[in-house]
Amino acid sequence: MKTQTYTHEPEFSMFLRFFGFMFGAMLLIVTVMYLIFEFGTPVLDYLRSVGFMFILYPVVSSIIGAYGARKHTLTISEINDPARVADWAVELLEKNEMIVVVKQQSQTVLQPTGGFYKWYARMFKTAPATVSYNMQAVTITGLSKHVDIIDTKIKFGRVEFKEQPYKHS
Repeated sequence: MKTQTYTHEPEFSMFLRFFGFMFGAMLLIVTVMYLIFEFGTPVLDYLRSVGFMFILYPVVSSIIGAYGARKHTLTISEINDPARVADWAVELLEKNEMIVVVKQQSQTVLQPTGGFYKWYARMFKTAPATVSYNMQAVTITGLSKHVDIIDTKIKFGRVEFKEQPYKHS
């Protein structure tokens, strides 16, 4: 058995979604703080004191969010029964608070069940986890959290389909 993990590049559209959300949140916070503590002073004086943070915080948060929301792909190859490994991966993801949304012959799409993660997926349009297989390999694509669950279980756990020596690249 051989596994290979590939990390995709962050998407600029994801950066823009995070930036819009964080900029709106900062605008709301700065406005409320102005109305509570500084009402009556000129707005430009107040913005000079918080303007750097007002712009810097959404930019830095958006960069971190875009890198955190990028997709990862785990490919498991050199296995005897890819369908069995794919079913095992789906079961493992279901145990980790995901539900099957679409199940086809050789592909299964899963989404998180938690309220925050559902909101996060809808708000920022993060891709659901996908488990697909063909005759040569099983491919799991999703956020790093979902891919890492399977990779760690194969690397350090006991899996019944591990007949061949493990080679990680």
